[in-house]
Amino acid sequence: MNVTTAERNRQVVDKIRATKLYQSYAEAFQDLTGLTLYLQPMHGDAGSGGAWAPASFCGLLNGGGSQVCRACRSMHHQVMRDAVERAVTAPCPLGLTESAVPVRFGEETIALLRTGQVRHEKPVAADLRKLAEVLRDQGVEEEGMDRLLAAYERVSVIDAETYEQTVTMLAIFSLHLTSLIDQLILAHGEAEPVVVTEAKRYIEEHLDEKLTLEELSNAVNVSPFYFCKIFKQATGMTFTEYVNRLRVDWAKRELRKPHVTVTEVAFEVGYQSLSQFNRSFLRYAGESPTQFRKHQHQDRDRHHHRRGSQLMQAKVA
Repeated sequence: MNVTTAERNRQVVDKIRATKLYQSYAEAFQDLTGLTLYLQPMHGDAGSGGAWAPASFCGLLNGGGSQVCRACRSMHHQVMRDAVERAVTAPCPLGLTESAVPVRFGEETIALLRTGQVRHEKPVAADLRKLAEVLRDQGVEEEGMDRLLAAYERVSVIDAETYEQTVTMLAIFSLHLTSLIDQLILAHGEAEPVVVTEAKRYIEEHLDEKLTLEELSNAVNVSPFYFCKIFKQATGMTFTEYVNRLRVDWAKRELRKPHVTVTEVAFEVGYQSLSQFNRSFLRYAGESPTQFRKHQHQDRDRHHHRRGSQLMQAKVA
């Protein structure tokens, strides 16, 4: 059965949220920053996925119909539009800041990592009085004012420099999620047709060779037309897309080896030319092979530096 892009995105996001990797990172992120991490599928509502938690300031404010509510929604929709290609940090009319980092699947952004709202400075009495005036002007009832102000005071406070580093952390994590998405989508389905299961097995066994549609359809004893139709229905991808995703996923593992050149990796994983490999890798990984390797080295250097600092602290203690 065919599914819409929005439905596919929600399904993938649900699978990501259920993984140990995401749950562990979200827990560590909250312990380190005090912020709750939200993973929101694209094409969803601006406040979906918990970005407006019911007891939060924005959650309470958006429970009414004030002008402030419409301004908040406008800001959220702008963040979603701008974050399709890059990480975005935007201020809201009431002095809060929120960021969103794209999580990509090939050339498509399927979800956003969001931090929820933060302040860069702790509000003082004058800030709260000014906020109360704005809320009254926008039609907020007096009986709910104290609750809103208390929620505003509970908003996490992170200085601008630290917050910028926090968003950088999310950008790095989004790259790890891209690899995770590949694994989730490329995994064997439990109820997929036998023809598709056999085709996947054949592809994996001959991934480093030149594969053609005619060869594969003959291997599973069906016509090329029927194979294309049933394979697309079962996987959501064409035969070529599936092969390239597998090869790029394999190439990522090989590129982590420091003494192997990009050209060697390209031919090892089944590409017939370096230019073809570079185009495919950029499309499905969201960056070039050289950029991917550079980011891997940076992550490894940060890990070694952090580990070295921990060891030094342990020796001092």
